[in-house]
Amino acid sequence: MVRGSVLVGFAAVALLGCFRGGFLDDTCEQLSGGCGAGMTSGGMSSGGVPTTGGVASTSEGSGTGDASSGSTGESPGVKFDGPAFRIVAMKIIDPHIFIENPLCIDASAFINSGLTTSLMTKETNLILLARDFDPDAAQQEFWFYRAADCPVDEEYCLLDALVPPTIFISFNRDDENCLVVDTNTINKNSLPDLNLPSPPCVVSPKASLPLQLTPELSPITFYQGQFAAHYEPDDQDPTELRDAILFGFIPKSQAMMLEYNYNGSAINLWSVIRGSDAADACPVDMGHPSDVDLLDLDPNDAVPAEPGVFLYLNFTATKIDFYAPPP
Repeated sequence: MVRGSVLVGFAAVALLGCFRGGFLDDTCEQLSGGCGAGMTSGGMSSGGVPTTGGVASTSEGSGTGDASSGSTGESPGVKFDGPAFRIVAMKIIDPHIFIENPLCIDASAFINSGLTTSLMTKETNLILLARDFDPDAAQQEFWFYRAADCPVDEEYCLLDALVPPTIFISFNRDDENCLVVDTNTINKNSLPDLNLPSPPCVVSPKASLPLQLTPELSPITFYQGQFAAHYEPDDQDPTELRDAILFGFIPKSQAMMLEYNYNGSAINLWSVIRGSDAADACPVDMGHPSDVDLLDLDPNDAVPAEPGVFLYLNFTATKIDFYAPPP
């Protein structure tokens, strides 16, 4: 496997990327309870909207207020059971993003700055909902939403009913390593900056994962995506997901279909991967190894491993109230 690192550079520079797709052979589909985008589970519709059996009581007021009515004491909608967390900080750790302009420059800081702004202004809203939360259970169901309506001056978010969740049967851990990273898929110089959460923590299985950094780009598949996070301050009543990590693989075939605007020029995502075969990609040299990875997307067919890049991101998520819009 060749070390890979590019895809997220595209999404972050443009501030527009998203990941989604079908599950692979080694995903949570094989686990008891199953999983999938838009899966119906007790108390939920196929779009992830809570039904009578899966919601808490509405908060103060009639429960018929809209998103702008939170300050009046009225409920903005029907509240989901279980703690929900909105990602408030995210940083691309690997790969570093190099752009030929005309010399090769490391644009990672610029990209991460734009991603931070998108999260702070709530243009980007990534939600993790712990359904039927039970910190003492070995498994924990998490619903991941790649978009939501989160008013800037409020501490809640509203479900976007058009965006189905990806559902993971994740694992709560108290006394073991939360995550083991394959060091063949990350530049060794990036390892000191990578989050490795400590117990108590939650870790997901590997699955195709939707991730929307900003809403404008078409979806792409984040293969073998996985997240892990520390429950802060504890797992009985967590208010944050700390020291969290999210990573996955983006194949070349999808990276080549995406373009973003950088200083007025359209730049193809594959071209910002150092060592890729794009004509304007920065070359490999003694100080900069290739950021291209190889992954067999389906071990059951004869198609050879596909080039692409593993993307690693650190993140922090804080607890919010999460509502379905009022009927």
